[in-house]
Amino acid sequence: MTDDRYKDTAALMRRVLPSLASADPLNLGGCIRELGDYPYLHLDVEDGNFISNITFGMKTIRAAAGASKQELDAHLMVSNPRPWVEELLAAGIRNIAFHAGTQRYPYELLHRIREAGGRGGLAFNFMEDPAAALWYLDELDYVLIMTSEPDGQDQLFRSDLIRKVQAVRQMLPARVSICVDGGVSQSNMAQLSQAGADSLVMGRAVWNTEKPGETAARFCRVLNQDGQAGGNS
Repeated sequence: MTDDRYKDTAALMRRVLPSLASADPLNLGGCIRELGDYPYLHLDVEDGNFISNITFGMKTIRAAAGASKQELDAHLMVSNPRPWVEELLAAGIRNIAFHAGTQRYPYELLHRIREAGGRGGLAFNFMEDPAAALWYLDELDYVLIMTSEPDGQDQLFRSDLIRKVQAVRQMLPARVSICVDGGVSQSNMAQLSQAGADSLVMGRAVWNTEKPGETAARFCRVLNQDGQAGGNS
């Protein structure tokens, strides 16, 4: 039987993943409802240790998972992702990326995610070399490239990271998906897509609009039209 996770991803639909961390923290349930039938929702999980900010605890994550009809994915910016992975899997979240440098043996945790029927991802900050992903291809479904750092300035997008995305796309097999996270907006999403990213985490660019679900869907249509016209560069 062919594992669908190993299909060539070159033709995959490009996706926008609205980040709940950028939604109104006093109205998370209402923000989820504003997505309507839009099928994706992203959780940036920050623990106050690996990164100074704190976003969601598991109580909020379980509530979001129960209230949403979207496919959820999680980016774990936490110092010890192992217990988080188990809790996320128990909550029905199957797409989970953790930072490679937080684990002595990333292979083992990637295997655990996939053993549970999920998709395992490795995330990389600026200072982390994504070439490390090459050692884990047997258990790797996607990589997540940070395109901004926490800087107290609304996590400004770093345009030089587009070259890094392009280098990672050329380095990895086509079946391994590339997600980008950090300062992604309407002004840079096409460049990131053309560089090889197929999943774009977007926060304020989606939530700071009147109809977030329609905005995310429109961005997806634009990205996929561009991809059909030009493909990955």
